[in-house]
Amino acid sequence: MSPSVSPINEDHTKALSVISKIGCIVSMIFLVLSVAIHAFFWRFVKSVRTIVHTNLSIWLIVAYILFLVGFNRTENKDICTAFAVLLHFVFLVVFFGMLTEGCSISFPVLKPLSSRKPGIPLMIASYVIAVIIVVISTGVTQLHGYGSEQACWLSTETGLIWAFLVPVFFVVLVCILYCLLTCKAIKEPLNIPSLQSAIVIFCFESLMLKINTRDSSVNAHFKIEKHDIAYIYIMSQRIIYSCFT
Repeated sequence: MSPSVSPINEDHTKALSVISKIGCIVSMIFLVLSVAIHAFFWRFVKSVRTIVHTNLSIWLIVAYILFLVGFNRTENKDICTAFAVLLHFVFLVVFFGMLTEGCSISFPVLKPLSSRKPGIPLMIASYVIAVIIVVISTGVTQLHGYGSEQACWLSTETGLIWAFLVPVFFVVLVCILYCLLTCKAIKEPLNIPSLQSAIVIFCFESLMLKINTRDSSVNAHFKIEKHDIAYIYIMSQRIIYSCFT
């Protein structure tokens, strides 16, 4: 399932495909359980943060389904292009959803006296921004670069891949900034109790780990040579590991 343009041995391709499918399926199982548990106890756990978290879980499920169903549908150019556009939009929503959840976690720490809850506005903004990026990308390229003979994804040869990577890098940088600001706020005396401080730190560490591992395919969008096959295996297995973090 690697979108790399470099040739990879057929045995490695099959092994990596199996690893990717197992990782996606296992992750979907736990995501479905998470959504089901939140839905069952909704009247007890209903909050803006719960809505944001459930929204992210649902979009991750959609992303995995589209990835499994459409990533290799290269036999039909139109279908492949459609899946590439959908994957572009869905994964942008996923990353912006991660940013929204991170902001929802950090905001009460950075603004403890504020009654504002930015989760829902940010969640809506994540959809709008993702739509804008995809519309501009499709309009400028006229769908050229969406899908190829290797995979139904954004082309690295035309540079269209940067329409995904730049927003992702932005999300990661903002999350790091919020993490640093939150850690700084936690150190201030009488800001929040020590137990809650530990919980907030844990949540942020988990968020950063998920951003680094959940969609580790970002690393695969760059050209990977044959001698880097061990790296591809490691990144693929981290997808499975991320399901339990």
